[in-house]
Parts: sequence; C-alpha cells; structure tokens
Amino acid sequence: SLRQSLMLNDAITLQKRKLESANINKDRILNVVAHDVRSPIGAIANFLDILIVKYEHSADEKKILEASRDAAFRSLNLIGDLLEFNTIQSGELTLYKTPTDIVSLIKKAIEQIEYKTISKEQSIRFTTDADKCFIKIDAEKIQRVLANLLDNAIKFSHTKGVIEVHVGKTKERVTIEIKDHGLGIPDEIKDNLFDVSFVSKKRSGTGNEASNGLGLSICKQIIEVHQGNILVNSIAGKGSVFIIELPFV
Repeated sequence: SLRQSLMLNDAITLQKRKLESANINKDRILNVVAHDVRSPIGAIANFLDILIVKYEHSADEKKILEASRDAAFRSLNLIGDLLEFNTIQSGELTLYKTPTDIVSLIKKAIEQIEYKTISKEQSIRFTTDADKCFIKIDAEKIQRVLANLLDNAIKFSHTKGVIEVHVGKTKERVTIEIKDHGLGIPDEIKDNLFDVSFVSKKRSGTGNEASNGLGLSICKQIIEVHQGNILVNSIAGKGSVFIIELPFV
C-alpha cells in the first residue's frame, strides 16, 4: 500500500542518515587518532636517527637501531597515507596550486630519497627536455606522488640497478617517466594496481622491504584531481615504467 511504501521510505532515509553520521564520526576519530599518534612516532624516528648518526655503535647495535628507525618511518608514512586517503574519500581534498618548476621539484624529490639507494648500490639517472618547466600544481601533493613512485622503483629494483627519471613536454602537457629494471608487476595484479583492493596484495621489495599498500591508490587520485593521468607499463621480471601526464592548464 502507499502507507507502507512511505513508512519503508522513511525507515530507509533514517538508516541512511545514521550511516552518514557514523561515517562522519569515524572520519573524525581517525583524523584525531592519526594526528595524535604521528607526533610521538615522529619524535621516536628522529631520535633514533640522531642516535645512529652521532654516536658509535657495534655492528649488531647499529643494525637494531636502523631497523627500529626504519619501522618508525614506515609507520609515519602509513599514517600519512591513511590521512590522505581519508581526506580524498571524504571529498575534502583541497589543492593549493602555484606555478612550480617541475624539473626542480623532481630533483628535490630525488635528493630526498637517494639515501635509500645506498644499501643496494643503486643509482638514479635524471634527464629532461628543458632546464625549467613551470606548471600550475599543488607542489606538496605532486612531490608526495613522486616520492612514492621513486620509493617503489628503489624497492623493486635489484642491487646495482639503475632507475631512470625523465621529464618531457608538449604544448599541452608535461610527462614524467620513472623507469626501473627490477621485479616488474605480475599480470594478475596489474589491473588492480591503483585500486584500494591492492592493499591485500602487498609485495616485498628485492631487499625484503615492506609495502604499505595505499600509496599507488593515493597517487592516482592526486593526479586525477589535477586533471592528469597516471599509467604503468610493466613486464614481470624485467621492470616497470610509471608515466604521469599533467596538463598545463
């Protein structure tokens, strides 16, 4: 009857509102907890880094301190990923676009992550079609994408491997390529690589490095909010190339 249909509709509407309210509360709790946890973990990570750099230790002690520091930094990255993912999913991601020299931004991203190549004796080779290339982007978020892709290239490259980074441009867009010659991506996970479902299919790096799993999904969403594209070409056992395309407008 019409009355029963109206009652059912009211019940569905009420349930929907309860779910929306629960989601809002969940997001708020996640943000509060993540921010509160990030500060002490960051302090621990930095303190361990100081201990390693400024004081002498036996080989075994240094190994334990480095493992503890790396675990702390991985936790920080995961918290950052969770906060970013939560912001994107809630539709609250705000871009602060400014004219940015993408060449300088990439050089900075490489400099900040190059220390990770030392233990596996790897090298990063950077080439560009132009000494400077200004594009209107949210520099902080694009640098996060670059750091994530470079980190993955290092992680899945072999000892003494070479990672190639290239910037090209046309009248319409800038193209950034990050290429490695490492493990490559198995066909069975390639289609889901940028999806949240990839979290359940985390892989270890060539040095048994851990993977957080959310990074590539966040990269894709950040690039798409910039009206760009992110693509991957890969052959299992031979390496991968990630391609970012960003429009000038």
